[in-house]
Amino acid sequence: MVVEVKKMPVPNTDPGMILKYMRAGGAKDEPTLNLVNNALRKMSKAASPLACFTRLNVSVNDIYTDIAGNVIKSAYLAKHLKNAKEAFLFAATLGTGSERIIRLEQSLSPAMSYALDAAGSAMIEDVCDALNESLSRSAATENKITLRRYSPGYGDFPIETQKLFTVLLNTPKNIGAVLTEGMMLYPTKTVTAIIGIEEKT
Repeated sequence: MVVEVKKMPVPNTDPGMILKYMRAGGAKDEPTLNLVNNALRKMSKAASPLACFTRLNVSVNDIYTDIAGNVIKSAYLAKHLKNAKEAFLFAATLGTGSERIIRLEQSLSPAMSYALDAAGSAMIEDVCDALNESLSRSAATENKITLRRYSPGYGDFPIETQKLFTVLLNTPKNIGAVLTEGMMLYPTKTVTAIIGIEEKT
């Protein structure tokens, strides 16, 4: 199994998405907008996006999905991948710099720390979107299509599957992302997901 590592560009994230993560989507006052723009600027400087991915065979049987010999029980995942024979498995992170700047601001400015956390969440989603698009283009050259990405923790897809993903992708070595005992990823602005691949009909 070959795992590819890819340096991702720092995304041009929409400040409006950061407001949504702050649960302040309708805010238009100048102090809030300045806070968001400053947070985006700081996070963009601190982030060093990296991704790693591999392509594996998958098969579905009832509510069970076999990923490279590892069986996962999840009705939602099985339904999502029911027509897929292969899948991309990936992990993406903003890197440790994103974690450091959020923690630094916790003691200096809780408001800025909160905005930075929201900026990081919006930015890692943009990084995942960019990687997703790249993998979809790759599949399209084989006359195949990709499904929307699906991450552990959604629906009945066990969060414990994070362990399998980090092992298969060797995320500590490849992108510097590790799994805590609580099955959370560190740096926190790290995402793992599976993207099903289907034959184009």
